[in-house]
Amino acid sequence: MIRRLLFLVMLLLASLFAHAQTPSIVGTWALAGADKILPDGTRVSDFAANPHGLIIFTADGHYAVEIYRADRLKFSTGDKLKGTAEEYKDASLGMSVHFGRYPVDPAMGTISFHIDRASFPN
Repeated sequence: MIRRLLFLVMLLLASLFAHAQTPSIVGTWALAGADKILPDGTRVSDFAANPHGLIIFTADGHYAVEIYRADRLKFSTGDKLKGTAEEYKDASLGMSVHFGRYPVDPAMGTISFHIDRASFPN
């Protein structure tokens, strides 16, 4: 199943389209925000306000992304092998890591992600 995520890159895309004949998003970018677009068009944020992360776009159409909720719990033991159930749950739900291919839709000002592999295996 192809999941589509939309990142809040409208300003980035607008800037690129305003200054270039052939827009390019190739490079490494710091994440400003992240929304999931549901089939009905509703936007939902899984990462609350001010998520942290990076996204890398390659010239041949591949990407890699890491997104982390800003308020993730620290493990009380300082050892990731000795976390509590709550700490493991928060660590898992408070991040998303995936890679795959991306098309850009200049008319819509969107980037869609066709995920090959992800931290969430489904």
